[in-house]
Amino acid sequence: MVESRFFTFISNRQKGLKLALSHVLPDCEQRSCVRHVYANFKTKFPGLFMKQKLWAAARATTVEEFNRHMAKLKEANVLAFQWLSANPISEWSMCAFREGPRCDILLNNLCESFNSTIVEAASHWVNPVGPRIVKIVEKNKAVARLCHEKWAGGFIFQVTTCTQDQLVVNLSDGCCSCRQFQLSGIPCGHALACIYSKNLNVYDYVDSFYKKESYEKTYGPIIYPMPHPDRWPNVRQNVILPPLFKQMPRRPKKERRREASEPPAANESRTKARRFNMVMHCQNCKQLGHYYSGCNEELQYTHLENQGQSRELKWPPQVLSHLHQE
Repeated sequence: MVESRFFTFISNRQKGLKLALSHVLPDCEQRSCVRHVYANFKTKFPGLFMKQKLWAAARATTVEEFNRHMAKLKEANVLAFQWLSANPISEWSMCAFREGPRCDILLNNLCESFNSTIVEAASHWVNPVGPRIVKIVEKNKAVARLCHEKWAGGFIFQVTTCTQDQLVVNLSDGCCSCRQFQLSGIPCGHALACIYSKNLNVYDYVDSFYKKESYEKTYGPIIYPMPHPDRWPNVRQNVILPPLFKQMPRRPKKERRREASEPPAANESRTKARRFNMVMHCQNCKQLGHYYSGCNEELQYTHLENQGQSRELKWPPQVLSHLHQE
């Protein structure tokens, strides 16, 4: 039996937990989460002043400092002082914590974060494969419901889809005529229809690369630590310098330039005007695919003479010279 005096437990004041710890580990240090203590305290004694004095007393590291904060609390509200004094000081104030554990935590937020993390991690592997593979299998189930399988013998099936397409599935070889099974290593919808018809386990036919054992082998080897570069042999010889950086003019872009055929980004305003599915019309040759400024035909100036002066700067130089001559 280990010595319980080396353990420190921080709880959220659950009923029965204190009694159970006292019975199993009688010498352990028991603490209460101050956040939960204050949650019960503020129901009877609300206010910012009460909150400040409770937390000041909880953070006090000496008995003298603790007594000063408690005295101020007593002057403000005797009932609040009595309610707080009824709770053992060793459970919620740092001045009464043991020095051996080297732990001055007042909250169990760290424990709750750790618990939520391990619960989330554990839920990721409730199946022999990871959650991403499970989602793909669930998606392929929709295809399996629309398939009609016919057993040919052994582990070979003929599958007819809703479009009357016929495919051959061989579960022993892990292949299907659609080749999705072979390419991904995950049973396609046609293979799932055959698997369910024989009441087999779906995850037995998922490739071993996706299994938990493969992940454990991948991250199983030791990642050896590396000493400081000053302890390396031949240090600071053949130093690799970063490439030269040239500051370009204007403000640097944070997002890549999208093609005209690409849809807008998710965070881009939907009301912003974009050149999407636009066709250029040339006013000179009446053809599509370019403007008159890039037209290779002989420029016709008659349709430009009546244009406003505000568009004069957009015309090609030869057009501007012709208009000025006129």
